[in-house]
Amino acid sequence: MLNKIYSSKYRISSQKIKDTRSIGMTWNVINSILKTNIKYKNKQDLQKLNDLHIKKIEKNLKLDKYQSVLKKIFRKDLDAISKKININALNYRISVQAKGKWNSDKVNKPRKVFYNKKGHMHEDKNNYNFNFPTRPHQDLNNNGFRSSSALISYITLTPSFEDSSLLEIGKFTNKAKLLKFSNKNNYENEIIDAEAKKTTWIVPKSLKPGSILFMDTFTIHRSSSSSLNVNTPRLALNIKIQPNNLDYIFKKFGFHKIKDLKTITKKLAIIVKKINSFNYELAIAYYLLKDFSKSKKTIKKIFAYNVDDITIKKFIAGGFLRKDLRSLNNSDYKKVFKSSLPVEKLSCADAILNSIS
Repeated sequence: MLNKIYSSKYRISSQKIKDTRSIGMTWNVINSILKTNIKYKNKQDLQKLNDLHIKKIEKNLKLDKYQSVLKKIFRKDLDAISKKININALNYRISVQAKGKWNSDKVNKPRKVFYNKKGHMHEDKNNYNFNFPTRPHQDLNNNGFRSSSALISYITLTPSFEDSSLLEIGKFTNKAKLLKFSNKNNYENEIIDAEAKKTTWIVPKSLKPGSILFMDTFTIHRSSSSSLNVNTPRLALNIKIQPNNLDYIFKKFGFHKIKDLKTITKKLAIIVKKINSFNYELAIAYYLLKDFSKSKKTIKKIFAYNVDDITIKKFIAGGFLRKDLRSLNNSDYKKVFKSSLPVEKLSCADAILNSIS
């Protein structure tokens, strides 16, 4: 799985769900929430889903009651995935990835997102976020800079109909790097239009019920937004699995008995020759050693453009503080490359330190 992701120009891989009954059982769970008998493979039936239905699905599947049910349904797959990156299968949550219906003239107009008092992002004051296409981005920031290799499992529950807003994946032309992004629309890591337009996008063939699509925090993705109206909703599940150490990548390369930080930097320096994204972990490891010069030089390698100093400082601070770009303030990153930073639990820096035998 990981090998295929790292070697893929699209930074994805896929596999069949181990229990063929899993999707059907999930449909039954959703129907029990909605008190309906929708056949989710049927386009006409799927079009019966309205905004209130989708909101109800999102709200209920967050509850511990339904989290337990979903984890039981997909237990064989979750256990197999967890073993590969050495994390307990109960330490993550399953979320809904849904898109509703919309008029293309409305959603394709320029707009800025806004945030409510709780810090939740909204595309529009009068419509749900699922009634807008997902902006092109990469997830390193969205995961609080916890890992360049956080594994994102995407389980499609509905067929890929042409008039649905589907997950699209962008192709890397060279090494996997972060494309130029901007927060001009208040979405902190939205890939700029010029980059999005020259990127080759595909809807993966494995995007169908019965398969799991895997990607990581460097995968370029968005949801489709065409000149056509979106008339058929789509439903999917999303599981983000965060590594709490680097054992999974060290074992892949045959490295054992990691005795100290210097050993970690030496091993990562070998790994990044084949997997560029691990320059992020290497930069954080150098920073832990207080080798600020190497840290700064190394982190620049994850960007596909000449990145500015403030962005570099924010990415380093995020790796220690487990904060995303919007949460970071000046006091968080003003001392970067000048002094040590505190290591927050479950941060990238914490995962690196947890890798020491």
